[in-house]
Amino acid sequence: TVLRKEKRQGVISHAVTKGLDPNVPMKDSGVEWLGQVPKHWEVAKLRRFVRAVQTGGTPSAFPPNTDIEDGTCWFTPGDFSGPIRLGTASKKVPPEGIEQGEAKVFPAGAVLVVGIGATLGKIGYLLVPASATQQINALLPTVEARGLFLASSLSSKTAEMRNLSNASTIGIMNQEKTKELWVAVPPLGEQERITKYLDEDGVTSDALVKESQHAIDLL
Repeated sequence: TVLRKEKRQGVISHAVTKGLDPNVPMKDSGVEWLGQVPKHWEVAKLRRFVRAVQTGGTPSAFPPNTDIEDGTCWFTPGDFSGPIRLGTASKKVPPEGIEQGEAKVFPAGAVLVVGIGATLGKIGYLLVPASATQQINALLPTVEARGLFLASSLSSKTAEMRNLSNASTIGIMNQEKTKELWVAVPPLGEQERITKYLDEDGVTSDALVKESQHAIDLL
């Protein structure tokens, strides 16, 4: 099961740095850990592809809790243990917290990055407008970048985030450090083809992981 998950991560890393065409002309990215990338891709710091990086917070007058049904999802690092797409959170902020401006709301399509603690570097892609704790940064992509592609790309860069956070005691990826991450980004159409390919591969990988886990359980 662990090996299959590692293989899945390898597939993601290769797709978001090398693309899907093994015969495409390559170029040196100029970034040691990125290596060679397709010649027609743009290599730049993340700030080039996001119009804003915002940080969440914890409402005090209207605290999030698990009993609210009609509130706004409020994501914490604990919600990042499953698929990259985030549609529901364990806690919600009551409507009053949003109306009073106590909680920031990020739009659907934003990319969430855990910026502190043991899960630093965990990535999520918002399917719905949502809020988040102050441990999480929200990236709002420009029109030149698809949020789902950026999320997939960043999911393979956990080690680089930890290095950038200067984790002498506890690593912190603030807004400015997040913008300093290097990424390689193809044209929009290719971004969409890559995310579609990763979705299809993910369905297969998830099925194989479940099958392997079932076999382990039986043994």
